[in-house]
Amino acid sequence: MTLDSLPTLSVQIAFNPTNIQSLTQTWTDVTPYVRDFTTKLGRQHFLDRVEAGTMNMTVSNRNGFFLNGSVNGTGYVVQPRLPIKVTATWSGTTYPVFYGLIDTIEEKITDQLNVDLTINATDLVKFLSLRYMNSTNFWSNYANVSSTINWYRCTSANNAIVTGASWTGGSYVTYTAVNNFSSGDNVTITGLGTGTGSDLNLNNYTIVSATSSSFTVNNPGGLTNPSVSSGNGTAYNTILIDQNSGYAGSYYDQLVAFPPNGAMVYTNDGCVDLTNGSNVSSGNIIFGTAGSPYGIDFWVLGQGISGATNLLTVLYRNSSGIATTLYLGATTTGLLRAGKATTGATTWTTISSNPISDGYWHHIGCYISGTTLYIYVDGTTTSFDTTQSGVAFTASNTISGACYVDEIIVSNSSISFNNLQNRYKAGTLLTQGFPVTSNNVLSGDRIAEILCIAGFGTVSGGQVVLNSNTYFINDSATAWVNGASGNGFIAVEPWYWDSPVTGSTALDLILQICDTDIGSFYQETNGTFSYYNQLYYGTWNWALNATSGTWSPNSYTPTGDHVWTDDTSSTYNYYGPSLQVVRDDVDVWTTVKVSPQSGTEQIYENTANESRWGYSTLTKSSTVHTTLNLALSTANFLGNLFKTPLPRVGNVELRSETNNGQNMTALLNTEFGDVVTFKRNSPNSSASGHYPDQQGLISTNMVVESISHDFQADPGTWHTSFILDPYPIRS
Repeated sequence: MTLDSLPTLSVQIAFNPTNIQSLTQTWTDVTPYVRDFTTKLGRQHFLDRVEAGTMNMTVSNRNGFFLNGSVNGTGYVVQPRLPIKVTATWSGTTYPVFYGLIDTIEEKITDQLNVDLTINATDLVKFLSLRYMNSTNFWSNYANVSSTINWYRCTSANNAIVTGASWTGGSYVTYTAVNNFSSGDNVTITGLGTGTGSDLNLNNYTIVSATSSSFTVNNPGGLTNPSVSSGNGTAYNTILIDQNSGYAGSYYDQLVAFPPNGAMVYTNDGCVDLTNGSNVSSGNIIFGTAGSPYGIDFWVLGQGISGATNLLTVLYRNSSGIATTLYLGATTTGLLRAGKATTGATTWTTISSNPISDGYWHHIGCYISGTTLYIYVDGTTTSFDTTQSGVAFTASNTISGACYVDEIIVSNSSISFNNLQNRYKAGTLLTQGFPVTSNNVLSGDRIAEILCIAGFGTVSGGQVVLNSNTYFINDSATAWVNGASGNGFIAVEPWYWDSPVTGSTALDLILQICDTDIGSFYQETNGTFSYYNQLYYGTWNWALNATSGTWSPNSYTPTGDHVWTDDTSSTYNYYGPSLQVVRDDVDVWTTVKVSPQSGTEQIYENTANESRWGYSTLTKSSTVHTTLNLALSTANFLGNLFKTPLPRVGNVELRSETNNGQNMTALLNTEFGDVVTFKRNSPNSSASGHYPDQQGLISTNMVVESISHDFQADPGTWHTSFILDPYPIRS
């Protein structure tokens, strides 16, 4: 397959992958069977979103190579979702052409002896478009670790409307309901009126039998015969389900409201509202353990917990059996405090410097290491009691207060600060950043968090760690580094606990980031992800409370295979009949409106240009700018880029057969986002005056917005088409 005008092609399929998100696979060469393929990556315009890259390939299956594991030597046959990659080598350099996953395989009979397969594949951006953020397994990787004894998710999973109840003097009380409960469940019933006899609203009783239309509990005693309810009520499941060992010794001792959203915005899991919908505490969580507890941590949210004395109450005993009561509470200003009492008054110590009563979720707890008791809050730890020896918690503990509670974890003696840090980071992904926290989170770092939840990374050492060489920012040679100053131009707002993103895909959230810090996210042809933020092509200067900014594009002087001409002034000549130069008003916007999630619409209006270019409005909504000033910055930035029309290239094709392969490096070495010099001298076009309204000749730099390869083994050609855009680098 190596001809003078073609590169050396290599097509590989992983017939038996163990993890399709990994770039490391056991590859099988299928190159000799390839008849043709086409690929496409990119978009039409700079403001469009980059869609998933695609490939359509035809292979010969005459000898059964793809459908017989003995023939291909792998023991497996071609299937959807197999990794596939294409590379091309020219003059000693290998260039990636495509990397993705197979979508479909279609068999086509050509004659009695020959069968072809058409293979369609899409890159990993499609995987992100299918990966909904409702991830129930991500948090469990950090909640249910080797040190975990019990893990209570704090979700009242079942509830039912009770339409009647009666006790006729026997051993049981029966409730009529469209039943969601099973025998053995603990329930609390509330809201029933009393028709005759005793009040049949009961607190934390065990169901002894259940049908589809009723459930029954043991007679609690003290009822007046006969007893009949009136009106409708509600039954709630009040048992705490241990996700680790199934321990059943924990429950809500009073009615709690059906759970609102929990601490993690990327799950549909709920939490316990200990206020029952009010602003005062109306219930407790009593939780225990089947093992020896050395650590307790949980999530808490409450604007009414300032001054609370007993968010957590727990006993710990030294080796002599002396018991000390530990309280975790809040000061009147909402700071976490800890108190201990052996006898007499409680001695309180303020732990945190930031309030935990601000209406956001906070991760708090206590743990014992050696002979020291530590208090923990939001990724930091404080030594609290070093006066005991042989310290250990007791098995029964209580959480109360005017607050929501979620994800209680009881740990054994191997609990470490690192376990808590990992839980804090895993639980707060996507929810940190101004105004929730004082620190800003840059756009590129937020995308890394999304990729982590989507399966391309983990949390380790309290930080997001992506898979090796997974994600690159602004074409850096070094993979993403957490917190680097160049990871974004704009800090982005977090997503909030009361509006989870579980209905969004990973790609939905990433593209929302790109719409905020104007940039591009896509998969490179080598399988890695790239993000270009707003400063990729230049510098946008904007000050606080400014009314205008300045755009300074980078200086570009493309040479060699990045200079394309319609004559012999460059080695790299494009195919003339393919050329489509477009002069239109699609990208002319005299007004730009940007609406952040929180705040009013910010407007840039180029009044000076309206008399010449008319009135046209570009609108961006639901961006995640942290301030209105940054939203106004984006509006001004876009207004500067798209203030007047520029000629662009809707299509231009380079061919491998030009000068016997002279164009090959331009075909293979040009990537999405590259800057090329494009020249077109139309017949008798003017070469002087102001460009582009007086000068007709085009000789300018443009950005590659789209690349489409077309390879044909017979007759042996490789053609590549490009879309070029001048707007991102306009002066």
